[in-house]
Amino acid sequence: MDQHPQSIYEESWVPGGEDLLRFYTRIYLARNPLAALIFVHGFTEHISRAVSVALPLTHYGGANMLALEELGGSLLLHLATSSSLPSYVQESIGMLSGIIASSPFLAQTEPLAKSLRHIVAIASKALPAILISTELPHSYLSRNRDVVATLAKDPLVKQKSSMKFVTEMLDAGEHLIQLEHPSVPCGLSVLVLHGTADRITSFTASKQFFDCLDARDKTFVDIQDAYHELVHEPYGVREEYMDRCIDWVLSRAASYHQH
Repeated sequence: MDQHPQSIYEESWVPGGEDLLRFYTRIYLARNPLAALIFVHGFTEHISRAVSVALPLTHYGGANMLALEELGGSLLLHLATSSSLPSYVQESIGMLSGIIASSPFLAQTEPLAKSLRHIVAIASKALPAILISTELPHSYLSRNRDVVATLAKDPLVKQKSSMKFVTEMLDAGEHLIQLEHPSVPCGLSVLVLHGTADRITSFTASKQFFDCLDARDKTFVDIQDAYHELVHEPYGVREEYMDRCIDWVLSRAASYHQH
């Protein structure tokens, strides 16, 4: 494991899978840790952009945080609410005590036409590995012009994906919002935060899912007029977002340690 020169994080390559894959990871350490978080980035994202979340959570929230490169976080809620998973996945989900879902992808704000959605579904079976463009204007992500300009120059932001993954992501979201009473394992706390002006993922779908969700401890935070990347939004949104997340983590961690 290599120490970052500025001691912000430690990085390593972790083996996994059957194809000799290695996953790039970063660990951000708190001085007096009260909680451990796993950061799952969004679609077409990469963990280098997790610094904006990691530093406040480790410094003020007292949380050690592991961030790892993978395909995107849109399937996390699907895993947490599914009852038909392999036993080892269910055991892993059972080890979690909470989920923070930030602008989750349950549906597009502007959905694909049904005819095009049908074509993509068929094509994904015949040509699952074919890459297709998933490009959207960077200005849809944030109202912060500096963030938008940085995204446009970022070589690691790839707005492409395989037919198979796009179809699975759309299917997972549709499945969740069609459930009458989605539920999570007993004891799993859920925090959902979503901007009302999100131009990528549907605020309405998130609220619909949350309202139907069967969970003992669930919280929904609607952030007025905010775009998709809450942590990169101006006008006090970033501060509100981080304050909500930190308070939520600290209160649940305190409750856990009392027991």
